[in-house]
Amino acid sequence: MFMLLQKKPADSLPTAEAPSKAEFEEWPVEFAAKAKTYYETILERQEELNKLSKKEPELVNQFSGDLAALDTAYQVLQRQAAQAPGSDVIIKAMIQNLQLQSELLSRQLQIINQYSTQTKYSHEKSNSRSL
Repeated sequence: MFMLLQKKPADSLPTAEAPSKAEFEEWPVEFAAKAKTYYETILERQEELNKLSKKEPELVNQFSGDLAALDTAYQVLQRQAAQAPGSDVIIKAMIQNLQLQSELLSRQLQIINQYSTQTKYSHEKSNSRSL
């Protein structure tokens, strides 16, 4: 429903496939709104990571497995939801999964930015010593 990863060219990360309006309409309003918020955050973070993947490809690639594991769990929940329509427990688990994906991507961005800043500072420090 939300996080079906699509393979992209080697210079970019997998990204989420957009959900259809019909999928949101099947959920109770209070759940759909929350899921949509997390989903939009996930898309934004993935876009940021794709931009950073050009600067730090090895680091970004190390993170893709973690997101793929959460995506796989989400797909399992999707299948369970199809077998038990309207199950609040499954919908809540799906929302929690989206929240975890959002938090994971945010943390990954934070780590990459810290690493980039540290690397830049180290290079600047090295260059100033050689002068």
